Amino acid sequence: MEQDLQEDVNELRRLFDEEYPDRYTYIPITDELLARFIYTKKTPQRALEPLSNYINYFKNMDLRSVEIKDVLDNLTCMSIPVNDHSRTKEGYPIMYARTLGYNPSKFGIKVLMAINFLTTEIIQSTVEDQQSGVFFIMDCSGMGWSNWDPSSEKIMTEAFTNAFPVRSKGMVMYNINWLFKVIYKIFKPWLSKKLQRRVRYLYL
Repeated sequence: MEQDLQEDVNELRRLFDEEYPDRYTYIPITDELLARFIYTKKTPQRALEPLSNYINYFKNMDLRSVEIKDVLDNLTCMSIPVNDHSRTKEGYPIMYARTLGYNPSKFGIKVLMAINFLTTEIIQSTVEDQQSGVFFIMDCSGMGWSNWDPSSEKIMTEAFTNAFPVRSKGMVMYNINWLFKVIYKIFKPWLSKKLQRRVRYLYL
């Protein structure tokens, strides 16, 4: 680990221990984990709150839930960049999902959170991918009201912007319909200005 990064990691650890001296973290607070928050938020001070939020989300997840496989099968998530064909030309790993198979009334927000936790952990498993960021692609074919829940979407958006150590380099949503336009107007204010600029749509 480079010296400047190591110094930021040490400072973030100091800030966390000072802010939460008696906190049980549920997961090991390794230098590698802290570095991911530094990559995402740039400074130890800005990384402290997302790190705390991340730990709070983690303690409420059941990563052994049998429902996780069912949702993954329906979403057909292809989140692991196994070769150059699953990366952008800039080298960003690609996370792909379909919305059609997800039914919020059947699978709760905890299951969806666990899936996003697992997939983002896998897709950013190397230092290079943590530094470069992730490119998201979503197939919105056949999307209907049954595939969307406003409370779940708000929680997920907040988690990605202020908890999960994920650097989003862009998002493309394709096969969108009139319903998506309505839904996007609802949850767009929850997105940061930077993320709004990186979202693109394709009418296929």
